[in-house]
Amino acid sequence: MLMKYRKILYRILCLCGMALSLSMLSFTKPAQVHVFTPTGDFSYLKKGWVLSRCVTVAHWETDPVFSFDDDGIIMNKKTYHPVVISQYALTVYDAWQRNGSAELKTKFLNQIKYLSNPKFYTQINDTVVAYPYTVNFHDLRAPWYSGLAQAEVLGVLVRYYAITQDKTILPLMVKIKNMMTLPVSKGGLLNTTAEGNVWIEEYPNSAQHLHVLNGFMVTALLLDD
Repeated sequence: MLMKYRKILYRILCLCGMALSLSMLSFTKPAQVHVFTPTGDFSYLKKGWVLSRCVTVAHWETDPVFSFDDDGIIMNKKTYHPVVISQYALTVYDAWQRNGSAELKTKFLNQIKYLSNPKFYTQINDTVVAYPYTVNFHDLRAPWYSGLAQAEVLGVLVRYYAITQDKTILPLMVKIKNMMTLPVSKGGLLNTTAEGNVWIEEYPNSAQHLHVLNGFMVTALLLDD
């Protein structure tokens, strides 16, 4: 009988020891997370994107479909559209790089008022952010998210950081990138082709428009920035 109780006591002590060990592990200092430092050389931006040679600033500012709100943010049919805002911002940035106009720089910075405003993007979770389309497109119903839109927003924010060195924008940029590399199966934009290659979708989950080449090419270029 005594041996039986000793075995029971031994097991209880073992369980207590395991519980204590697990408890101590929960207070262990987590491994240090590596934080990447942005480059200090942004010279590549002067030759890596030439949107304003294809679509002029005048196109955006004279076409009656576009207008500007009181903060100088461009609108498409009186509605904010992340791609329109980003493409206009990239156009004026590129033009500013060529002629140094302070007015163009101000127009570029005005678009950051939209892109940095939390009310215009969706917090998917603690590490993922995305800018939604608020219009329906074929079989896609609003709100939905496009890899092209996230990439163009990133392209603008990279250029904003190059101008201002505003480090407060960096966490937002990482969260946008995380949306682009999150699998479609988990609500993100990263897909796999039939050949097993990665593809960031312009129209994720669309039965009509999957693996769009031009959208992926632009996305890849701006994600590289």
